Amino acid sequence: MAPPILELNGVPLVLTPFNKDGTLIRRVDNPDTVNRFSQGQQTLADIEGFLPLRWPNLSLGLGRFRIDSDSAHIPDEMRRFFDSTLDNRWPDTCAYLPILEEDSTHSGLEEIRAAASFKGNMWSLWMDNNSRTILARKYVGSTTSFDAGGVVYQGMTQIGVESTGAATTASSITVAMPTVGAKRAIVVVVMAAHGSGSDASNIPTGVTYDGNAMTKAGDIGSPGTYAGAVSIWTLAGADVTVGTNNIVATFGSTRDEIFLAGVGVQGADLAAPFSTPAEATGVSTTPSVGITTVVGDFVVDGVLVDDGTAGAVTATVGSGQSSHMNLAATKIVRALSSRFVNASGTTTTMSWSLSGSRPWATESVSIHGYTSIPLDLLGVRTHLIALIATDDGIHVIRSTDGVTWTVSTTDELGSSILANTVTAHEVIDAGLLAEIGGEAVAAVWDEDNLNIIFYTSTDAGDNWAKEGTIAISSGNGPQGLQVFHGIDNEDKLVLMTEEALWEIDTAPSTWTSRIIRSMIGHTDNGRRMKVHSDGALWFAQGVDDDTPPSVYRMFTENGKREFEPVSNDFSAGDGMPADRMGPIRWMWSIPGQLWACAGGGKAGRNASLWCHTGKGWFSMRKHGTANQVIHILFGTADDDGTPRMHYAVRTSVGTSDANFLGQAFVNPRSGVSIKREASGYTDLPYVDGGFPLDTKTWMRFGINAEDLSGSNSGEYINVDQGITSDLGSLTARNGTDVGDFLSGTNRIALGTNGVGIAGLVIGARVNLHRASTNTNTPIWKDLQIDATVNLPKTDRYEFLVDLQESADLKGRRTTEVLTDL
Repeated sequence: MAPPILELNGVPLVLTPFNKDGTLIRRVDNPDTVNRFSQGQQTLADIEGFLPLRWPNLSLGLGRFRIDSDSAHIPDEMRRFFDSTLDNRWPDTCAYLPILEEDSTHSGLEEIRAAASFKGNMWSLWMDNNSRTILARKYVGSTTSFDAGGVVYQGMTQIGVESTGAATTASSITVAMPTVGAKRAIVVVVMAAHGSGSDASNIPTGVTYDGNAMTKAGDIGSPGTYAGAVSIWTLAGADVTVGTNNIVATFGSTRDEIFLAGVGVQGADLAAPFSTPAEATGVSTTPSVGITTVVGDFVVDGVLVDDGTAGAVTATVGSGQSSHMNLAATKIVRALSSRFVNASGTTTTMSWSLSGSRPWATESVSIHGYTSIPLDLLGVRTHLIALIATDDGIHVIRSTDGVTWTVSTTDELGSSILANTVTAHEVIDAGLLAEIGGEAVAAVWDEDNLNIIFYTSTDAGDNWAKEGTIAISSGNGPQGLQVFHGIDNEDKLVLMTEEALWEIDTAPSTWTSRIIRSMIGHTDNGRRMKVHSDGALWFAQGVDDDTPPSVYRMFTENGKREFEPVSNDFSAGDGMPADRMGPIRWMWSIPGQLWACAGGGKAGRNASLWCHTGKGWFSMRKHGTANQVIHILFGTADDDGTPRMHYAVRTSVGTSDANFLGQAFVNPRSGVSIKREASGYTDLPYVDGGFPLDTKTWMRFGINAEDLSGSNSGEYINVDQGITSDLGSLTARNGTDVGDFLSGTNRIALGTNGVGIAGLVIGARVNLHRASTNTNTPIWKDLQIDATVNLPKTDRYEFLVDLQESADLKGRRTTEVLTDL
């Protein structure tokens, strides 16, 4: 029998049978042993006990906290991370630095609520003056600012000009005053003086407007030697008769001097139209009074000054106020009255400056306007359509240019369908807009009846009609509204409510609706869901602030509807870091990328921007301050052709900080210049190499990278590690600094003198850094961690090689065989 031959590193060797412990070994017939010694050139991975762990890219995204031992050698497991602020989207690398957050200027504006593309521009709806004004603003790319545009809706405005009058030696005064509009309110300031008698006798016994009695808000007597008083009277609602009508103030007896100033507004908050009055007296050159106000209030004051001598002093109105009365009497008093439009704080000071120090008395009151909330914005053919909630109703305003806005012919959809007056900066799901079949559609919340109802317009939002009897019962308003094809391949409206996903068929003369997916009830279900470029409707299950969101895709075609979780979803695998949990609040579709903003809803939770590439979710932005939500997303290249992802953070009630990520959708390999943050990190999964209970010697880290500098004053990569021997208490990934990877450095050994560090499990954080040039970035391509396993028992194989016969196989000398061995 021919002796067996062993091939070692490609060299054939003849084995000679030999006796070992009484057993005659005649041939090597263990297949595993043969395979070990017949594979030709070996790699490090073929060495018994050596573990090279490699991350070639992170193209499957978020979701792996730890790679379990059974999955240790599955390649896809090494393409996921647990947390990151780096840009890990691109499959030819592990990461670039995160895209730089840039500020969008919006001077003086409070909060953005909606946006739309119209005639090549991005338009947006903002609140101002404590939600009493809604403004349209166009985004200007060259200045990265929300600029231009006009007033969409002004909740409270002054009616015409002030009405004033004066009378001498009289017991009454009559002044005509016009009023127009809805939700009217008027304030009348009456000042009177008499050389004898009490101050109280200078307060009218009554004031009327068109015969309707007004209410005295407050009064105060003058501290001067000449008896006098200031009183303020108010009236609101239907008793403020539309038209030009008389204000009549009547006194109990004849007064030397009487002065009257009346001012009116439309758009008052009729539930609580006036503030508590404020009053003050003094002897100085600066009459003033501070009154408690709400931002946006309309403030009125009256001041009576004891001149000492008729016309002895002059008066100048305070900053920000407009004077509508500054009269010197024929006796020794001066009457002053002014207004302050749009109070900017919780206290407003009404003041005047006198040319000399004199006794004075002042009274002031403010008018509260009703609030308005932008709901949605849509461009339909020739017009921008704005849907707003104001008072307790829902209204439509439109514009052809974003500058001049006109209330639609229909104006209000329904009649006071909200249960309450909307409050300043209220977050309410009262209505959304869509366009289907050339018609504009408004889905609005009939809060009084807990139904979502529909209105349509065929003329770009001017005239609206209620759509039949369709009413979808819901405990909240519309949370998402899209146009998506049904199982008959015809377009339908798809509506998300608190309770379910609905399909509305708009083709029949009488619309029909049906539930196509029930949801776990939540007010963040499907919020701003989107039809994506993959042909699916993407929507999220609403969750609390302590839960990862779940995102689904709905496909509909040829009589079949399918739902599936998106690939490597937030809620799949090992979930997500606790500080980034919370519901999705807005989605935006870019070809090949579905963006979403989520989280930030409470202390310890940071809002985030996420992007799904079809393979997994990737972090695009982690907001630095907890308990602040990102509440709007809008991706566009409008105006200047630069693609940007716009978003806004609600930094406090009624305040938005608008920002953008430039060139956010572009593959960096295109060569486009992209601005980057100065640093960022990725936390890799904890790994045990498939040997959870066997101690490893973790030997070294290796990084394959591009564009590294020669020192850490430029672009470089830093690595941290956490090696754990106690499986019940994992060491933080950034527990120990490994070192900096610079140009020419691709491996860093661990432990003293590079002998490695013993442990069961290792975790790693990879940090990217740049210098001052914000378009530079190190490019992290691959990472490898080398380790050896300290196994308690190994297999041993012994062979007896016949040198001569092995030499004869190739006609060589025995010394050459020895060299091979």
